[in-house]
Amino acid sequence: MLDNYDPAVVLLLTGIWYLLCTGAVLGALYLVVRTAVRDGIKLAAADKTPG
Repeated sequence: MLDNYDPAVVLLLTGIWYLLCTGAVLGALYLVVRTAVRDGIKLAAADKTPG
């Protein structure tokens, strides 16, 4: 399918696709870590409050 294209174009499209996939994975990991950190802070704060 990509045989008709210039190698530079194929390389560019591959690079863009790679960056999009990497960005999506890193974004998902960031959200998971951020949520876990927030929950951890809430739990730590709840443990410190006298009750």
